[in-house]
Amino acid sequence: MKMVATFVLVVLVAGCVSGGTPNGYADENAPAVDDPASVDVSTNGSGTEVREESSPVQTEQIFFSKDGVSMEHYWPSTYSLKGDESEMLIYNEGGERVSIVSVEMTFTAGGRTYEQYSGTWEAFPSRQSWERIDYVNMHPDYYKGEPLVLEPGQKGKVHYHYRFGDVSGEQSVSIDLTYKAGGTAVVKKKLTRTAPDSSGDDPEGH
Repeated sequence: MKMVATFVLVVLVAGCVSGGTPNGYADENAPAVDDPASVDVSTNGSGTEVREESSPVQTEQIFFSKDGVSMEHYWPSTYSLKGDESEMLIYNEGGERVSIVSVEMTFTAGGRTYEQYSGTWEAFPSRQSWERIDYVNMHPDYYKGEPLVLEPGQKGKVHYHYRFGDVSGEQSVSIDLTYKAGGTAVVKKKLTRTAPDSSGDDPEGH
């Protein structure tokens, strides 16, 4: 494994990635929140790079992509998910092992905030495969920090359950994920959608 300088990547945005408007995602032409004209890169005095970025509101499931690591988020009541479930897929298509250090998804619906009630981690050998090769129970009472690892070419799935009340109105999810792949990256992102809308069967099969 190559040794590179540790860096911290912080991505702050309100929205999703560009494309159509499936699953009740916000209009891609909506104004962005705190959309700077440029990217500011500085150091914190210890050699750690701090990078802050923002981009216009966007609309597909993909919300992060860098150096071969990409992430997708799926809303409750879309594809095969139930009304109290949310899901994130992580693809490692780079040349480094990816280790998920921590991950949190906090939901806001109907003016109330909901923390994770239970969840699971699963890993699969490739983007196309759903033959599970790893499983970790991520219920807050049971998860003890077991490593969540993706070798190059593998896919991971974080599946969360919540205890929702009314989820008929606008929803948002705040994602806070830290992973290591040579260096350390911190992904912070807030995604929104206007209203839940079932989209039928999941073309990816999850």
